[in-house]
Order: sequence, then C-alpha cells, then structure tokens
Amino acid sequence: MGIYTVYCVLISIVKYSFMKPARPQFNYLLKLSIPAVFSQLAQMGMGFIDTIMAGHHNRDTLAVVSIGSNLFIPVIIVFLGIFLSINPLASGHAARNEPKELAQLLKSSLALAFTLAIPIIYIVRNLEPVIRLLGLNANLIVESDAYLDALSYGLIPLFLFLALRFYNEGLFSTRAIMFITLSALPINIAFNYLFLFKLNWGPAGLGFATTISYSFLCLALLIFTLKYRGYSAVIRHLSEVKISFEIIKKIIQLGLPIGIGLGLEITLFAVTGLFIATYGVEIVAGHQIAMNIASMTFMIPMGISIATTARVGYFFGKNDYLTATRVGYIGSGMSLVVMMVSALTMWFFPDMLVHLYTTDVGTVQVAAQLLFYAAIFQLFDGVQVTVLGALRGFHDTKIPMYFNLIAYWLIGFPIGYYLSLTYKAAGFWMGIILALMSAAILMSIRYGVVSHRFLSISSTQVEQ
Repeated sequence: MGIYTVYCVLISIVKYSFMKPARPQFNYLLKLSIPAVFSQLAQMGMGFIDTIMAGHHNRDTLAVVSIGSNLFIPVIIVFLGIFLSINPLASGHAARNEPKELAQLLKSSLALAFTLAIPIIYIVRNLEPVIRLLGLNANLIVESDAYLDALSYGLIPLFLFLALRFYNEGLFSTRAIMFITLSALPINIAFNYLFLFKLNWGPAGLGFATTISYSFLCLALLIFTLKYRGYSAVIRHLSEVKISFEIIKKIIQLGLPIGIGLGLEITLFAVTGLFIATYGVEIVAGHQIAMNIASMTFMIPMGISIATTARVGYFFGKNDYLTATRVGYIGSGMSLVVMMVSALTMWFFPDMLVHLYTTDVGTVQVAAQLLFYAAIFQLFDGVQVTVLGALRGFHDTKIPMYFNLIAYWLIGFPIGYYLSLTYKAAGFWMGIILALMSAAILMSIRYGVVSHRFLSISSTQVEQ
C-alpha cells in the first residue's frame, strides 16, 4: 500500500510537474525552497550543535539534553502549528495586493505570539514532576529541570521569531530568514562553549546559550521586517491599524488543527524517546543521535514544504487552482528526490554519520542500527510533510489533523510499543516507519480529493 501511494504520487508529479507550463513554477519554488531549507537546517542546527557538544562533554549531559528536548518540544509544538497558519494567510493577502490587511496581520500575529508565550513559560518551568515519573537518578532529574528552566527564558523571543518568520515566508522573503538563522549558529556555538566548558554550568548552560540565540533571531528578523523596502506599503499602515481579534481568531481557527496535528506527530517521537530513556544511558544516547540525524535530513523536505505552502497559498488566494495543485505536486517531487539521497546515505554510511557525534563504541553501535530504520522511513516522511504543506496552502487543516491521530497514535505507537516488548528501541522505530507510511498514504489521498474539488470549481467557472 505504501509503495502504491508513492507510485500514485509519482504519476501525479509527472502529470503536473513535467509539462511545459510547470517549468516556471518549478524554478520559482526551487528558488524559494533552497533558502527555506537552509533556514530549517540552521534552526535545527542549534539542536544538532547542542547534541554534539553535549556528547563530547559526557553521556549524562547528552541524556539530559535528550530528556529535556523530549519534554520541551511537545509543549511548544502546538503553538508552532498556530504560527504556521500565518504563512498562507500572508501569501493570500499578497496575492490580492492588500498591504493594510498585511499590516494588521503582522501586528495581530505578534500580539498573539507574546500572549501565548506567558503560560508556556510557567508550564516549562514546572515539569519536574513529569521528569520524576521517568524513574531517573537524582542527578539527571536536577540537571534536566535546570536545563528546562534555562530554556524557558527564551520562549517569548522564540514565539515572536516564529510569528515573524512565517509572516515573512508567506511573503517569499526566505533568503533574509536564511541569512539571519545561519548567523545565529556561531553565536550558539560560542555561548555553548563558554557556559558548558569554561564556566561549567552543565546542561543549563546549553539552555541559556539557546535563549541568547533565540533573542538574536527575534531582534534581527524584527529589524528586517520593519526596514525592508519591499514592505514599505505594509509598514506605512502599521501605525493606523489596530490588533484585530478577528484576525487572531482566524489564525487560531486555521492554525490550531495544524498545531494539534504536529503535536500528535512530535509527541509520538517524544513519548518514544521517554520510553527508550528507561533502557539505559547507552541506548538513550544512541537513540538521540539517530533521531537527531533523521531530524536534520527531515529539515530539507520541511523547508520545501514551507515554500510549497506559501506558493500554493498565493495561487489559492488568486483562485488559480490549477497552478496551486501543480505547485503541490512539484514540491512533493522535490522532496522525494532529496529523501532518496538521504535514505541511501544512511543505508551505506551509518558509522561515518554517528562518529560525528561520539566515539563511544556502544553508543555508535546502537545509533548505527537505528539509522537502518531511519533510512526506510525517509521517503514516506518527505512525502507526508510536503503534501501536508500543500494542504495548508489550500487552507485544509482539520481532516489532516484527524489523519495524524490515526497514523501516529492508532497505528504507529500501539504497534511500536508491542514490538518494543521484543525488540526494545528497534521496535519503537518500526512503529515510526508504519506511522509515517500511514501518514503519507492518507495525506496523499486527501490532497487528491481537495485539489480535484477546487479544479472542478475552476472548470465550472470557465464553463459558465
């Protein structure tokens, strides 16, 4: 079934992507996707750097970063999904040339981001009871709690940055975001080194370094947004527009299903990580490394997905449903090619990839074994995230949320848990493969239904 779905997607890609009218859209999407991919890699790179530096510090530090991340990310992921809805809303206003509405969207988005950050700070700073349920030793509990406390100081700048980022991506300013996110990496490295190795603050030092990086990202992107000449018509309206509760309601209505859907997906990975944490430091460290590598490669189709959302949303705003449909399939084709390369790399060079993180023999063996499973799910992961991005461009978010529930929690986790009773960590990874394959199948079917519906509307309008 999974192979059949990939086959159907490939047929649709050929149908919509390789005809002559598709070439300009392919070129433009590629132009948008490359900086979007680098932005995703740079943002993920902070976690990558934290993991590498933690691994070279000691195994306990690496375990703390793994545990802390598996608690921190699910807490904020729903709100990340809410902010993702800003992308297609912004591109739709841009398509209709509505600078005043764009100004109101910007102001309302920032107000919403600041407001949502406040309760999340409280939650992140009070996760110690949850950490204690994992049955860890006292030192890991204390260090994990300190790491999360340090991260909590960066939540307001992080949420503001996310709102600014998706707003700018909806207006196709992906290059600026790329340069800003890449410039944050040396800042993160410098403060990681200072706090972890020089001042000996332990894992909390990594948290404070991340907070400083988030603050830089927020400030730099805010300055760009307010000063960029291409936004001059929008900025002129900022002083005259007010925060709109109607727009905030629209962001939440469109974005909350996205956030819940992302939460269902990310929580599967987080809960899996927490179960694996009970198998011992060596296995949890190997799992963290393998998952970090898989997450890094996932950032490529994720970047393509974000660019696809913006372009599909733009043509959806112009009622050009044929081009919107075509862009979705073009993006899926790009992701498939990239993830084929990723899968082959993990399959043939697992030891080389793992040695970037650690030289501990036991940890290398565990991580290399898990990368075998990561190689299998690469194609499904690339398809599902890009098709999902195209569906967001069509403002279709509720049904995909239910599909995520089915794929990750009714199929992936129960089967993964059952298999873990025999195969331990590998069993959970088999469950992840089934979850992503199911998501790819369901999202592809949904995209076919939604795009066909709008193409039918377009055909009816032409006939009339």
